[in-house]
Amino acid sequence: MSRSISRKPLDRRQVLIGSGAAALSALPVVRSGHAQARVIKIGGWGPQTGPNSSSFPIAVGTAAYFKALNAAGGINGYTFDFLLADDQYNPALTVSVLRKLIEQDDVFAIVGGVGTGPALAVRDYIEQKGVPNLMPHTSSTKVAGPNTFMLFPSAVNEGAFLARHAVQHQIKAKKLGFIFQNDDLGKPQVEGATFIANQSGVELFSVPFQLNTIDFVPAVGRLNQSGVEAVLLSGATQVYAPIIKAAESIAFHPKWLAASYHANPNVLRTLPEAQASNLFYSTFMPLPNSPQVKEMAEAVTKYYPNIPPSTLTIQGWIPGTVFAEAFRRMTANGAAPTKEAFIATLNQFKGYSNDYIKNLSYASGPGIESPHVPRPYEAIMTWTGKELALVTEFQEIPKVPGQPGQ
Repeated sequence: MSRSISRKPLDRRQVLIGSGAAALSALPVVRSGHAQARVIKIGGWGPQTGPNSSSFPIAVGTAAYFKALNAAGGINGYTFDFLLADDQYNPALTVSVLRKLIEQDDVFAIVGGVGTGPALAVRDYIEQKGVPNLMPHTSSTKVAGPNTFMLFPSAVNEGAFLARHAVQHQIKAKKLGFIFQNDDLGKPQVEGATFIANQSGVELFSVPFQLNTIDFVPAVGRLNQSGVEAVLLSGATQVYAPIIKAAESIAFHPKWLAASYHANPNVLRTLPEAQASNLFYSTFMPLPNSPQVKEMAEAVTKYYPNIPPSTLTIQGWIPGTVFAEAFRRMTANGAAPTKEAFIATLNQFKGYSNDYIKNLSYASGPGIESPHVPRPYEAIMTWTGKELALVTEFQEIPKVPGQPGQ
């Protein structure tokens, strides 16, 4: 990590951020305990409640980072007040809470907002207001903009990475399946998988579904009847377990491949044992049991003891580390922080690595269509039935022609 976080006393006064008619009081946010320090307000959103609340540990990881950073003394005389709003994964509500954060709370930046639909709903508004929007948790490249810096690689490139592993590397499937949510979240990965399938001479059999689907047996039944050996899965976090359980109900046991946000151990422990050895995921992050995430695990355990450290909390921690590095560079030698200077500093990132992310670039250059969509190194991990384990080294992911990404 770019900064060692010590364990100093922390003032844990609560700040309540309105979410519709409700206030977010369950998760207190940090106010600096250092009276002499200048305080910078940072905003974020995440689904503490609602049908997609299983994603909320992502926001907890970001909140824990800023708490730990403040406890370590902040950066160059500044500490950070992270204001976290509950949008219930409802894009209309995301717009409402973001307006409050920007127009009433006057936040310096938005860091780590959760979800594709919410991120798309507020993207133009954030850009219009000139507020830095760092690493929203979505793989939709439609979210990227002059002031918006992505965390995930292009979903198309991600689909290509997963498909490459399925057909060219360890699994070597001769027929590839894809079950995907038929919207902006689920569809882009299919394009990347199609590119790899065509390159490899492998047939790709795709089955779409709607987000409100309850019974997945018909969809997985079609995949089973098609004879596929491996299946890529793309959709919201809440559909993953029902799809795997539906497959088990008809004794369908292909290799399953999905992006890292589906690799929540709390969910994976609920899945049928017979599927455990078949579950694979991409990751640009270290594993929850690796030594380099010790600081994250300690901070989450200390400040949010009811939220176990996981791949999701690591995912939330990463934007904090990148924010801190950019803020440190911007305020070096006593320079005053401004939104414009922060954006300019991020635009100078090229090949930045810390303990949590490798090869992050936002700098523009020849042939780079969208410099704010990174292409960090990724690896494949699997679920052992007890924990996540890497099965490949971290490597450069494919770039599908016409797709953004360094």
